[in-house]
Amino acid sequence: MGETKNNTAENTAHNAATCGMGRRPGMHSLPEAIGEYRIREELGYGTTSDVYLAEAADGRRIALKVQNIKAFDKPWAARRFVCETEIVALFDHPSIVRLVGAGVLLDGRGFLAMELVSGITLDKRLGASGMATEDVERLAPEICEAVAAIHDAGVVHCDLKPQNIMLDYSNRIRLIDFGLARRLGSDDGSLMPKGTIAGTPKFMSPEQILAADLDARSDVFALGCLLYTLLNGRSPFRRRSIRGMFKAVLKEPAEDIRLVRPEVSPRLAEVIHKALTKERRHRYRNAGEMLEALGVERRYPTVTTPAAEPLQATAPRRSALPDPVSTDSKATKMARLPALRLAVAGAAAASMTWAADGLSWWLQT
Repeated sequence: MGETKNNTAENTAHNAATCGMGRRPGMHSLPEAIGEYRIREELGYGTTSDVYLAEAADGRRIALKVQNIKAFDKPWAARRFVCETEIVALFDHPSIVRLVGAGVLLDGRGFLAMELVSGITLDKRLGASGMATEDVERLAPEICEAVAAIHDAGVVHCDLKPQNIMLDYSNRIRLIDFGLARRLGSDDGSLMPKGTIAGTPKFMSPEQILAADLDARSDVFALGCLLYTLLNGRSPFRRRSIRGMFKAVLKEPAEDIRLVRPEVSPRLAEVIHKALTKERRHRYRNAGEMLEALGVERRYPTVTTPAAEPLQATAPRRSALPDPVSTDSKATKMARLPALRLAVAGAAAASMTWAADGLSWWLQT
């Protein structure tokens, strides 16, 4: 879907919730409130979720991500939303945008209340030839440290790309969007429809394309693609078609970044090169090893909260969220996750899913 078009400078603060989402065409009515949150405006909508600028009871402005009716009709999408909620509640890290609340509507749809961060996503900082080398050299360790925090908790992001990393107005990295994330040793990876692969083509690892089991090394490959893109302005495997892109990821070596940016430090160039190795056994085992290879020590300890309890409906609250088939307001039942200060997921609408059946044969042609 297209990118959100912001009409005011203030709306740059909304990218954490709306990256990859579009604005709904035409006029439509907005709910007055969802749970305890008063709706101020729609920020964007995507394949599975709608996102609103909302105000909490204490006056804080937040981004409210609500599972939409269309997605809720698909059992796999509902399961993915629950999985996302459980994952984003795990972390307390300054480079991961925070979750401030969660709940369930009476009709069963979930919602996440997320910190509203002022800043822009890294794709908005890219020029035709990439970002300044010194900026990427500074940001690379911060990005690796944020991803290392989720790897330490046994989580794989599965959709690392410039659109999913924010740079706030303090020039601090914020990792966002856990819509495709999965926990190692769980059945999270089986929640998508059988025979599909999911991700953003330009940043997918070979094993992700082949719908194989994923671990932290898949994110390592995506980090290599991401850092290369920040330096060069384009993916190392950019081609005219998705088919050509997949072939390149599986079979063609990435060009040495120093051929286009000779000023890149040998250390960063080597880290990118190793991260982009086709065989995952030859890559770094996780983002923490990448950070070590960059010669930078961690600034923040990884803090995870106790596993969140399943979302359960509690006492009902009135809400003006329209019924799917009427304009009548309906009650909502709220649920709270324990220790909810902690991560965020923007919409995964910029990612794609494909049927994996027949994938191998056309990659051979």
